[in-house]
Amino acid sequence: MADALRTAGTPEEAIAAYRRAIAEMPDLKEAYFNLVDFLRENGRDREAEETHQAALAACPGYDVDTLLELCKAEILQRGKDNEWPRLAKTASRLVDLAVNDSVAAAYGALSLLYVGDLEKGLTAFAAARERLGEAPENLVADYTEVARRRLWETEWHGRITWRDDTLSTGLAMLDCARKLAPRNDALLSTHLSVLLFQYRPKELLKAAAETYNGPAWSPTSALFTAQAYLQLGCWDDAGAELQAALPSTTDAVMQDFMLSGIAYARLGKGDIAGALEAVTTPANSFAAHTTRLQGLILLGQGRPAEALSMIAAAQAKLPMLEGWTADIALCHQAQGDCQKAESLCRQALAAAGVKTRYLSVDDPWIHLSLALALDGQGRTREADEIFRNKLGTRSDLIPGLLPLLPAWGHGFINRNLQQD
Repeated sequence: MADALRTAGTPEEAIAAYRRAIAEMPDLKEAYFNLVDFLRENGRDREAEETHQAALAACPGYDVDTLLELCKAEILQRGKDNEWPRLAKTASRLVDLAVNDSVAAAYGALSLLYVGDLEKGLTAFAAARERLGEAPENLVADYTEVARRRLWETEWHGRITWRDDTLSTGLAMLDCARKLAPRNDALLSTHLSVLLFQYRPKELLKAAAETYNGPAWSPTSALFTAQAYLQLGCWDDAGAELQAALPSTTDAVMQDFMLSGIAYARLGKGDIAGALEAVTTPANSFAAHTTRLQGLILLGQGRPAEALSMIAAAQAKLPMLEGWTADIALCHQAQGDCQKAESLCRQALAAAGVKTRYLSVDDPWIHLSLALALDGQGRTREADEIFRNKLGTRSDLIPGLLPLLPAWGHGFINRNLQQD
């Protein structure tokens, strides 16, 4: 009630509501804290200081505990963007006061990173970590969770989307979490996934080699390494990694992902028969990634209706993958409906942006499909501008995208590369 009156009522009404709450429950730390904060906001510093001293007397550990709970509630329960200035102030005060509580100070540092204050957040984290010793599991888990949400949102096996203005803070949180728990498996795979879905294949290769060297090799490490090779168009290397790892893999989804990677590598080498053999492996019980790739092969063979059916069936199993909507757009374009293709691509680009405040799609495959749809409508300038802005500076990705496109897509790419 009191919090609502801060904006909906008069200052006197809000202050009275806070005082009633404190009278009914004298150890209510949050009410004390919010009242002190509100009094200061309204220039009533003497009353604020008196209330602050009363809180210290009534509630042992009032300052640090209250600030800690307020920070945790905001960062773990996804508060509103318009509360960030208040959270930044709360986090700074927590860091200053928690000189004898390194865990609380670490949460203050995480909160500063959360609102995008990298300099203060990283400085506070370094100081807290120096005093911390072995990090509690819940602290590592919270750093990991907040970093993951800052970087992406994942539903089931795959929906990962990006927004550049929050990527640096998410990576900073993730780096801090890795320093708290250097060998945490979830953190290691998260770090590699960041590089994979940000299309940074060279960095991914380096990180995978450092993370899974020697006896630490696993099918998971092979999958990350192979995906980096596929993005770079290194078909032999990708195929070798996946062929070596496949016999050790028992998870049906991972098997499907690996088989699609093997087919992708063969497709890149022009071995269409070999690619079809991989995607139609009878033992593949999940068959989503492979079905999608089979659809793209059919599209490349000039069979868009069959391709559309295959890709739609694949997307029904993994509906969270917006990139596959771009595949369907290509099928419609191949059937002559470029406006439908454009609409689908724009839907794919917007789908994640409305999901949470953190995220929006910036997938080069979707942008390329949109550019092709615009080019097919004669809107050449718009199409070329998208290519230039989204793919023009990432020529290292082009070899990995070409095998997935029908021939008319190659012509568009070649034209733009020649312009550059």
